[in-house]
Amino acid sequence: MNFSSLNKYILLTSNAYLPNRGGVENSLYYLARAFSEKGYNVIILISDVGWSPAYVDEIIENVEVRRYRTRFINSKIALPFNGIIVLMNLLSQFIEIRKRYSPVLTVSRYHLTTLLATMAGLKPQCYLIPGVVKYQDSVKNLQSNPGLSRSMILRLKKRYHMWVQKLALSFVDRCLVFSETMFKQVATVASPKDTVSIVKPGVDCDFFKPLSEQAKKALKKDSSIFENDFVFLSVGRMVRAKGFDLLVDAMRSLSQCKLVLVGDGPELEELKRRANELGMSNQIEFIGQSSNPLKYYQIADAFVMSSRYEPLGQTILEALACDLPVVAFRSGPGVDTATEEVIGKYAFYADDANAESLAEAMQRCMECKFNNGLAYQPRQLALTSFSWKTLAGKLLNE
Repeated sequence: MNFSSLNKYILLTSNAYLPNRGGVENSLYYLARAFSEKGYNVIILISDVGWSPAYVDEIIENVEVRRYRTRFINSKIALPFNGIIVLMNLLSQFIEIRKRYSPVLTVSRYHLTTLLATMAGLKPQCYLIPGVVKYQDSVKNLQSNPGLSRSMILRLKKRYHMWVQKLALSFVDRCLVFSETMFKQVATVASPKDTVSIVKPGVDCDFFKPLSEQAKKALKKDSSIFENDFVFLSVGRMVRAKGFDLLVDAMRSLSQCKLVLVGDGPELEELKRRANELGMSNQIEFIGQSSNPLKYYQIADAFVMSSRYEPLGQTILEALACDLPVVAFRSGPGVDTATEEVIGKYAFYADDANAESLAEAMQRCMECKFNNGLAYQPRQLALTSFSWKTLAGKLLNE
């Protein structure tokens, strides 16, 4: 413990946290742990999305978690007024935290919280960018066939969030990204006042870890999930950017294996319909949202990152930590991901953005595990290259 940090506070903020599950939510959790281990008091300020209003604030593992309200007015007609109230309430909470705790560092993972924390005078502040709205929130990345009215709403929301992110990037003290891909994308939308730094994310290798073959078979049996089959796993929000439609179609060529899909989102029902239409309902298991994704990593034999757009892909690191080989698309026409940058040659790549190419890469992965074994150890890459403690130190300029 660094005793010089005692009684000093660090604020982490974003738009969502536990019980929501995702790369951003996990990063807040693990950064909070890393800062706490360095002796800092940590406050997390996030929205109440996905949380019961009866439990607004709480203490989680000695971290003070505050949730700002996102609904003051229920009327759809008065929705714009609700948004204004939410912004004013959030700004006042940032000001109150600044006056009461004087954080030595604020780390934000959402453009709106970044902008409002800046307006509240919280300095120094690091904007650890999860994605660039211009690319991440394009209509084609969110839904396949949103319809005219839905498409217009999505475009208006995108324009608003692009504007907010541009302001956040322009005024925050420091901007950090997880990949060269994101670095280049940031340069197309704003001119940050300081140099954008590229840092590596972390993964909890003590939590995400493989089981012995015997324990794995027992877990498969207890979970009633494809006990005697080779199992591919994919985890993420069910939106078009994740490419799950291509993954479902790819399974048509892989009748000798099974697929487990973990996650929820607007494309979920369409994916289920497609699987049924192709007669693969017994070959693909849709888990939906899970509060315990670890067991699915431990059940799986390989992991598929089927994304068309992915500025990082935290699930790849979790898969590596569980010693799973990764299948993914190479960046190219129709695919904009950081997979090759993050894990390099340690993956089985599909060269073209289609189901046939993905199926071929999955087949190579499966044959390699069956015949010769892997030429590398996925978990070793996770252990040596990705650390939350290292990232926490870089955020503190240590």
